[in-house]
Amino acid sequence: MDAPPFVVPSEPFHLHLLNNCEKYGGTVALTDADSERSLTFRDVYLLSHRMAAEFKKIGVEKKCTDELATYQQQTGSRFLVACSYQSERLHGIEDVKVILMETLLDPLDNSDGIDSEFEPEVVLGPDSLLLAPFSSGSSGTPKCALLTHDNYSAATAALKEGLFDGLKAVRESTLAMLPFYHASGFWALLFCLLEGHHSIILSSFNVGRMLELIDKYEISIINVVPSIVTVLSRVEQPIPSIRIVLCGSAPLGKELSEALLQRHPSIEHLIQGYGMTEVVVLSHASPPNAATATGKYGSCGQLLPGFEAKIVNECGEEVNAYETGELLLRG
Repeated sequence: MDAPPFVVPSEPFHLHLLNNCEKYGGTVALTDADSERSLTFRDVYLLSHRMAAEFKKIGVEKKCTDELATYQQQTGSRFLVACSYQSERLHGIEDVKVILMETLLDPLDNSDGIDSEFEPEVVLGPDSLLLAPFSSGSSGTPKCALLTHDNYSAATAALKEGLFDGLKAVRESTLAMLPFYHASGFWALLFCLLEGHHSIILSSFNVGRMLELIDKYEISIINVVPSIVTVLSRVEQPIPSIRIVLCGSAPLGKELSEALLQRHPSIEHLIQGYGMTEVVVLSHASPPNAATATGKYGSCGQLLPGFEAKIVNECGEEVNAYETGELLLRG
C-alpha cells in the first residue's frame, strides 16, 4: 500500500516554524488558561531566540544532555525549568539550578530584542536530531525515539496534505490539553504555531474547566483520546463551537463515535488516527467527512502521503485481506 508523493520543506523544522511565527506577527498564538496571559507569534519568535541565547551563555550546546531533570542523578544536569506548581516534586534533586515559572508563559526577561552576541551558531542538516521523545512502551520496554528535522518536516507535510488541507482550517482556536511529552500533544502544539492557529493551554485536565474554556474561547478544534470522547458524549452542556474532533492514542469504537455525534451535532468531522512516537505522530488518518458522511466509524483511516505499509505473517509474507498480521511501516 503506497501513498502518493508530496513536497517536504528543505529548511530545518525549527526555522520553518520560527519563520512562520515571524510572519504571523502580532496575532495571538498561545494563551495560558490559568493566568489568561497570552503570547503573540512575534513573542514566541523572540522568546525562542532569547532562550537559545541563555542556553549558550550557561554552556548548553548541541548534544548536551542537561535538560532532563528526572535523569539528573545519571546525567549530571545543571538546571531545571519547571512551573511553580510542580515545586513539591523537585525535593531531593541536588546540585542542579532550579528555575520556577509562575505561569506557563513567563518571559525570560522584559527586553524586546535578541542578544545577537549569544545567538547559537549551529549547522543543521535534514538528518540532524531534532527531538528524542520516549515511546509509551506498549510493545515492550519504553525507548527513546530519535527524530530528525527531516522526520518532523515529512510527517507534518504528510498530515497537512493528507488531512488538514481538506479541513480548510483557517485561524482556528484549539484547546491544548494533551500532555506535551506525548507525541500527539506536542506535535499539535507545533502545528498550530506553523499554521497560525490559537492554542489555549490547559495545564491539567478537568472536565468542568474544559467545558468552560470551550465556551469562553469558542474552541473549534480539539485533539483528544477516547476517554475524553466518553466524557463529551455524556455531558449535557452543548459545545456548538466544536466542529472538528481529532482522536488517537487508543481505538475509538463505533458506538462511542455515534454517541458523541448524536450528543453534539455541530461536529462536522470526527477523525481517528493511528500512529506512534517513532513516526512523529500518525501514519494513518480517516479523511475529512469520511466517517460523518458514510456512518462508518471505528476505522483508523487511510495511509498518509509519503508512507509505505504492508501486513505480514510470522514468516514475513504478506497476508491476504481480513487475515491477522504485523503492520510494517516505512516513511
